[in-house]
Amino acid sequence: MQKLPIHPAAELFPMMTDDEFTGLKKDIDLHGCKEPVYIWQDQLLDGRNRLKACDQLGIQPEQYILDDDTDPWEFVISSNLHRRHLTTGQRAMVAAKIAQRKRGENQHSQEDGQNRPTTKQAAKTLNVSPTSVKEAKKVMAEGSEELVEAVERGEVPVSKAAKAAKSEPKEQQLKKAKEKNPAKKSEKKSAHPESIQISESTEVQPVEPDPPAKEPTVAEQRAKFDLDQAVDRLYDFLRTELFRWPKKDRPTAAEHIQIILTEEFQIPAVKAD
Repeated sequence: MQKLPIHPAAELFPMMTDDEFTGLKKDIDLHGCKEPVYIWQDQLLDGRNRLKACDQLGIQPEQYILDDDTDPWEFVISSNLHRRHLTTGQRAMVAAKIAQRKRGENQHSQEDGQNRPTTKQAAKTLNVSPTSVKEAKKVMAEGSEELVEAVERGEVPVSKAAKAAKSEPKEQQLKKAKEKNPAKKSEKKSAHPESIQISESTEVQPVEPDPPAKEPTVAEQRAKFDLDQAVDRLYDFLRTELFRWPKKDRPTAAEHIQIILTEEFQIPAVKAD
């Protein structure tokens, strides 16, 4: 595959860790590359890890050319949020990046950067607090390269990294951020510990172990079903899939979705008010 320039949106999310990449490469070697790499306006938009694995294996991955009217930033976010298992700090770093996009990076907009979201909007999109996004911004602005990479890999909480970036010289930031919090002190000792004595006749009661955890029943598992989370997962999946369809063909996709709902799940069509 011809080497293509990487779109800035493709770098919102960190590359896989070595272990994750090894697993991906092994899966592609055994089963082939199931998902294409996505190209937008002659730039690689999504699929850096897949492309790297395919290059090492000598495999030519399928390429999917996205329509020019696709928003590259929205596509990358939608594609990766449901695919990657990211920590709060990693999501906060992504949110900080999209909230700090430089003017001119949003090539999709004719208004040159006016679509850049606020900190609050970016936080909502990545399901993190605005405080976490502000901490991520501080890490990116004042943190060392090693500290930034550690947060992006999920090795250091963004809150600790922000504190280290603020208080420590760059060469000490990563070490400080990785320090474990001191254990909480136990209850205050007696003012006169020598007055507490245990005689040989004192009976020590054995501590009974906790009973083994009970496996949840199917009914209990269903009772824990989180509707809001399920709706988010469904929305992310459909949104990602529809991004792959040209706009002119999306009504056809909607028709087939309705067919699946009515014929396979017997769910009647919802009439608009």
